[in-house]
Formats: sequence, C-alpha cells, structure tokens
Amino acid sequence: MTPRTFTILGIVAVISVTAATLALGMRPQFLEFRADGERVFPSLLENADQVASFQVRQGNDQMTFVHSDKGWVLSESGGYAIDNRLAAKVILGLASLEFLEAKTKRKEKLAKLRLEDPLSEKSQARLLTFVDKNDKEIANLILGRDNYSLPATMTGGIYIRRPNEDQAWLAKGAVEIGGEPRDWLVRNIIDIPLEQIKHVRFSHPDGETFTIVGDLSVKDGFKLESVPEGMKLKTSYGPRSIANVVNNFLLNDVRRQTELTLTDTEASVSEFTLVNGDVVKLELWDKKPRNWMRVIVSGESQQAAAIAKRTEGWVYDIPDYQAELLRKRFTELIEAEKPAS
Repeated sequence: MTPRTFTILGIVAVISVTAATLALGMRPQFLEFRADGERVFPSLLENADQVASFQVRQGNDQMTFVHSDKGWVLSESGGYAIDNRLAAKVILGLASLEFLEAKTKRKEKLAKLRLEDPLSEKSQARLLTFVDKNDKEIANLILGRDNYSLPATMTGGIYIRRPNEDQAWLAKGAVEIGGEPRDWLVRNIIDIPLEQIKHVRFSHPDGETFTIVGDLSVKDGFKLESVPEGMKLKTSYGPRSIANVVNNFLLNDVRRQTELTLTDTEASVSEFTLVNGDVVKLELWDKKPRNWMRVIVSGESQQAAAIAKRTEGWVYDIPDYQAELLRKRFTELIEAEKPAS
C-alpha cells in the first residue's frame, strides 16, 4: 500500500467516524444506549412485586387493575376479581420485552403499526401504565401490533413506542392484553349440573308463567308442563336447553348492586329448584345493550353457601345467548300438532 493510499483511507475513516458520531448525536437520547437484546425496562423484572396497579387505556376506554389483599381486581367492574395469572402474565410480559430493531419515527406511518395516539377516538394502540403503592409511575409504554413471524423466537414480537416520543420499535416478547372485562374477570357465576335440577319456574313482567320439570321418562329428560291440547313441543330438547343455562353460567361484566337502579317489577325471574331443596333465583333486566342479572340463593347445602358468598351484592352482565334462554316465552317452545293423515 502506497503512502498516498494509506493517507486517503485514513481520511475516509476519520470522516466516517465523525459522521457516525454526529448522526448519533442527532438521535433522541434514549436511542444512544439502546442495543439489540436490551430490555425495554431493565429493572422492572427484578422489581415486579412493586407493581400495585396497572391501567390499560385505548380511545375513550380504560381498565384499571389493582392488587388488593384478596388478589387482583378490576376497578371499573366494581372491584370484582380477575384471574391473577393474567395480571402476572402482563407484568412479566412487559418486564421481559427486549429491543430488537428501530422502526419508523414518522407520525403518518405509526398507525400501520397500531402505534398512533392511544387516546384518540377509534385508536388501535394501547397505553399500558404501571404504578407502585404510592401511585408513582414505574413504567408506561404504547403497545401496537403483534409480529408473529420473528425467526428463532418462541414468543414473537410486538411494536412499541414510548409516550411523547415518535420513535417506533420492534421488540422481542409478548404482552397479552384483553380488550374487554370478560377477558380478565373470573367469569364463572354458577355451575349446576342438569341432574341436580328438579324443576324451573319462569315468570315475566307481564304476568306470564310456565314451568319446566325434570322427567327421565321423556326424551332429553325435561318436559314443559301444561302444554295445551293440540299443541306439542317444537323440539324435544327445548326444555332441557333452557334448564341447562345454569351449567357453567358465565359473565361478560359485573357491577356492585349499589351502583345500579333496577326495579323488581321489570325483571324476568327464573327459579331453579334443586333435588336437594336449594333454590337458585335469577332475576334478569333488559337494559340494552346490557343484560343485568342478580342471583339469590336459599338452602342449607355447602353449594348454596358457596354460591351466596360469590354472588351476594353483585349484578352480572350476561351474554345475549344466555339471556335469550332466560327470556323464553311459553309460545316459543310449542307449536300446533300436525293433523293425522
């Protein structure tokens, strides 16, 4: 190598280093020390037990999860219990995120990654914030679209952005956040097997009543009482399907009874009498788009005591398909018999 060539290469090297230094100096500060594989929140994993609550905000919606002496609860649902494993999974997920690659910092492209303003109307981005017992912020991050196609990873990745910064990142890891209360809450309200049901009496606000009775001598094990002459069941399984609604009965959402104004005379009532003498009464109000239901149980069994302990003081928003079964009318279950040919 000639002296001239060596000198030229040296000048090029100096220019390259200088340019790189200037370029780094022009980047937002937190980019200077972000390297592939570095955790987004380096100390969060070791301090996960300091998280006293976390909040998810998206558009006009928010869910606030608080760690109480009985476990994790959802504030907006009256402080009802959520699945503790889901809360732990979110905390561990955020604490384990690692930077992989810087992406766009152009605002007009953030929406493609679902990293637009999370508080704007119809936003697809989610703002996740952790605080400690003194309401001091521990971590907050905007979560965007998942990326499941990352090679050599078990978890895939997710696009992220820090609030008040435009820089988007692809991070390794996953933070699974349900969008509705039912994705978090302990959903089971009651779970009564069919074989425990003796009969069910239904009454509607307009005075209509009818009864379904367990009867092993009929097909599907339940019959509708007082079917008029010349009429028959539309389907043999109709009464059974209604009685079975209390088997694995699930909620969508829940409120404390004191938070709602519900009038007894407006409720459809279903009284499930069990073979052991327990009575489970379900009172249902049609408050579109909600189906609010209250559970009242009487009886001496351990099962009755457990149901009462779990449901007393609460009103449940139940899925439409369950509400429709409890609102069934007598005439919906029967039809005219076909004349003999």
